[in-house]
Amino acid sequence: MTTYPQQYAVLHHTDIEEPHYDLLIEVDSTSDLWTWRCPNWPLNSGDQITRIKNHRRFYLTYDGPIPGNRGQVQKIDWGACTVTISPSMPAKIALILPATTYKLTEINPSQPQWEVTRIEETHV
Repeated sequence: MTTYPQQYAVLHHTDIEEPHYDLLIEVDSTSDLWTWRCPNWPLNSGDQITRIKNHRRFYLTYDGPIPGNRGQVQKIDWGACTVTISPSMPAKIALILPATTYKLTEINPSQPQWEVTRIEETHV
C-alpha cells in the first residue's frame, strides 16, 4: 500500500444538462488529477461515483467557465489530503480529508463505477 500526502478539490459543475460535483485528487506531484463525477457533496456511504478522464492540475485552483460551452465550475472544497492506494483488486483508495475519511472501492475493474464508504467524521 502506498500513501501520498497531496491535495484535493471538489468542483460544482453547473450550467450543463446534468449538474454534478467533480472530486479531484492528486496522486503524485506531477501527473494529472484522478477525477470522479459525484452526485452530491459531501459524499455518503453507499454513493456510487464515476471515474472520469483525469483533469489537468490547474483545476485544483480554478473557478469559472469551461471552454467549449461546457458549463462552469465553482470550487466548493479543497485542501490537503492523504491518499492511500491499495494494489489489490478491486482497487481501493483511502482518502483522508480534513473533516472526513472516505474509502473508494472500484466495483468492477472493467467499468468506471466506484462505491463510497464514509469512514469517520471529525467534528471541528
